[in-house]
Amino acid sequence: CPSKCQCLGGEANSRALCVDAALEDVPIQLNPETKYINLTVNRIRTLEFSLPFYMKLEILDLSQNIIETLGSKNFEYQSELRTLNLSRNLVSSLHKHAFKGLTNLLLLDLSFNRIETVHPTALSDLASLVELDLTNNNIVSLEDNCFKGMNTLEVLVFRNNRLLDVPASNLWHLHALKSLDMSLNLVEFVRNDSFEGLKELLALSVQGNVMSELDLSAFEGLISLKHLDLSDNNLTMVPTQQLSKLSNLTYLNLGGNRFSQLPAVAFLNLFHLRELHLSRLDFLQRIDSRAFVDNTHLQTLHLNNNPQLSDIPMRLFQGNPNILEVYMQSNSLQTLYSAQFPVDQLQKLYLGDNPLQCNCSLLWLWRLVTGNFEGVDPGMEHAAGGAVAALAKEADDEELADEATAVASTDDGVAALAAYIAEQHIVNALHTTEPSAYELATSSSNRNSGILRMDRQQIGCDIWRDKVRTRRKLLTMSEGEITCPAH
Repeated sequence: CPSKCQCLGGEANSRALCVDAALEDVPIQLNPETKYINLTVNRIRTLEFSLPFYMKLEILDLSQNIIETLGSKNFEYQSELRTLNLSRNLVSSLHKHAFKGLTNLLLLDLSFNRIETVHPTALSDLASLVELDLTNNNIVSLEDNCFKGMNTLEVLVFRNNRLLDVPASNLWHLHALKSLDMSLNLVEFVRNDSFEGLKELLALSVQGNVMSELDLSAFEGLISLKHLDLSDNNLTMVPTQQLSKLSNLTYLNLGGNRFSQLPAVAFLNLFHLRELHLSRLDFLQRIDSRAFVDNTHLQTLHLNNNPQLSDIPMRLFQGNPNILEVYMQSNSLQTLYSAQFPVDQLQKLYLGDNPLQCNCSLLWLWRLVTGNFEGVDPGMEHAAGGAVAALAKEADDEELADEATAVASTDDGVAALAAYIAEQHIVNALHTTEPSAYELATSSSNRNSGILRMDRQQIGCDIWRDKVRTRRKLLTMSEGEITCPAH
């Protein structure tokens, strides 16, 4: 075992940790039976001539080195390798047969390199690959057939590259793909059938591009899609018709676009939508009262930081019997009425940092914030939220029980670790909104608790006297200050 390395795994020395060991080459004096080598944070420049010594390798971490090229066939003898981390190096291109021999590789991390070009056959040997991470490179386009033969790929990450278009001709080959991240690129336009063939895709992010338009059939074929992020683009209208084909969608983020209004039935046919994000819409001024009528399963609405939104319609949630959480913080709302919110069923209502006017219309909100229902008809109290009179302070977030994943230190443990790492990357990438058993149990408990959680400390209103505005927190005000407005 090299002097600056730590070799573990008993007499077999099946694991070698050579982290930050000032190595300039992959050491060749390790046990040939080694299954796990960690060489992160070193000065390794090349992979030539060293890896053939380790034919039993299952996990290899070469992240944070100064590797400029992977060459060709340097992994030819690593048929047992499951996880390969080459992130944070200086690789600028992927040559022909760069990964030849890696027939059982599950996870390949090439993030934070300088990759500009990918040879059409560079990835052709990765017949078992499940996840490919190309985050933070310089890829502008891909030649046809770069992903041909990658029939098992489930997670593909192109985040923060320089892609000008959706690589449709390459995506066609990825029939098993479940998660595609193309966020933070330069895509201007999504053409018809760009994602055709991705029938298994569950999650798609095109966040942070420069899209101003979508073809009518841009999302044709995405019959399984549940999670879609189109935030931080230049869309000027809600793409109602394009989205209407995504009948299984449960999560949609359209924040940070350029909509001026949300028209009637803005989210047509999205009957299974549960979570909707419409925040940071700098030009949003109007919401039609029927905007969400088709979204009968909607549970969570985020409508924050919309500086031109000064009012909301009276019956906005008339078609949403399952709504549980409403977030409308940091808008320009001046007046709010109890009839605008189904407070009898809500679990969370966040309305802070709006320029509300201290007038009689806020009496209901003052009662909710303070929990003061003294002298109120019991029927009104029920309408205001059931057990809302017993408003609880916001509970600290409970941490889930410790993760039940223990990897044995035996040789079999290394294989288990490789599979586990790949599996966890996939789980994390498939960030759909399917609730866990814990979330379902918690939701059921909360639904029956009668507790309405609010950002009580942030909700205030403006009192004007002699043209001077005074901002007051509802929590510190008396009922008289609400019912007797000053102008």
